[in-house]
Amino acid sequence: RAVGISSAAFGAFASKLAVAGVAAGARFDPQANLWPITSGRFPGAHPAMTYQLGDGSNLDNTGIIAALQRGASHIVALINADTPLDSGADLCAPGVDVAGRVTRQLAEKFGVDGAGGHFGFYGHNQVFDRAALQPLLC
Repeated sequence: RAVGISSAAFGAFASKLAVAGVAAGARFDPQANLWPITSGRFPGAHPAMTYQLGDGSNLDNTGIIAALQRGASHIVALINADTPLDSGADLCAPGVDVAGRVTRQLAEKFGVDGAGGHFGFYGHNQVFDRAALQPLLC
C-alpha cells in the first residue's frame, strides 16, 4: 500500500502554530500512522508513529519525486497549477521555449524553469531528460 500526500502550502507553518493550546497542524493537516523504513543500520520491526502530513511545498509540490523514489514505474500527476498552459503558444512547434508557458511544478522535473521557487530547491528537481517535456505536452 502506498500513500501520496500534498497539503495546502501553509502545512509546514501550521504544524508550528498553536491555537487554544493545540497545534494548528493537528487540526488542519492530515495525519496517518507511518512505519519507519528499516535498514542494516536500523534493523527490525518498529512501531508506527502518528505524523502530521503537510509538505508546505518546500521541495516538490507534486509528489512525483517521492513516487519515483519509491520505484513507481507509472505515475499520474494531477497538478492544480499556479500557471495555466499558455493557450496562445504552439507547444508542439519545434524549438519552442516552454519556460513560463507551463507550470514550474512540471517543467522543473525536466530541468526547465527550475530556478527560484520558495526556497531555491526547485532547481534541483530535474528527474527527466529535458528533451522529453515537449513531446509530453503535445
